[in-house]
Amino acid sequence: MIEFPKTKEFNFSNQVTEKRGKYQWMTMRGTGEVIKKWNVKDFPFDRQELNIALGYSFDTSTFKVEADVLNSKIDPDFKLAGWNIDKVVFSRQNKTYKTSFGDPLLKNGKSVYPEFNADIFISRSNSMMTLLKLIMGLIIAFIISCCIFFIKPRYIDARLGLCVGGLFTAVGNKYITDSIVPSTNELTLVDNLHLLTFFCIFLIVIHSVVSLNIIEKQTEDSVAFSRKIDLISFISIGIIFTGGMIGLTLSSY
Repeated sequence: MIEFPKTKEFNFSNQVTEKRGKYQWMTMRGTGEVIKKWNVKDFPFDRQELNIALGYSFDTSTFKVEADVLNSKIDPDFKLAGWNIDKVVFSRQNKTYKTSFGDPLLKNGKSVYPEFNADIFISRSNSMMTLLKLIMGLIIAFIISCCIFFIKPRYIDARLGLCVGGLFTAVGNKYITDSIVPSTNELTLVDNLHLLTFFCIFLIVIHSVVSLNIIEKQTEDSVAFSRKIDLISFISIGIIFTGGMIGLTLSSY
């Protein structure tokens, strides 16, 4: 008579039925694996709404359900690892299906069944620390790449070597985070932070090439101008990276 909609599997156990005056009082334990599409665009600052629905196999024309919302509670001792339970809302609604499921007594090709819903609103705990662990490799990769600004432009091999090293560090960090962050077809916060890092490293590579062309003139003015360009680029790219990191993080927070 009772079922879990939107589940891969479910079962009931420990069923007890007692006569309570004019009522039949029944209790049972239900377990199931619920199907849920996660929105992880803002991971690890994402908030999720979990829905547990109890459906009934009799439509509203033959069966009446009254939800005891006031006495429905979640166990205060229940803990969900890595998550904070922000709010739990219990409600009762009628679910309309555009089919009669072959029931000859139902008309108009549709049926209405009662449902009892428990909506659990959760948010990740220690989100900022989780993000810091995920992007630590990106910060190190950017710092490695920025070291080229303190190397003379004529040492182009050393400059490009540091950029390549920083790029490989960022790519390696991307593979690690992809194995941690739940899979999705959307660009997540972590994806955008990686793209920002790749872009900044690309700017550093372009700067190295331009700086080398300037210093090849072998004049005092070209050397001074190259050093000036190094300082301006270091500050500018540093601001882009830092501002982008903070801005993207705050937009998802």
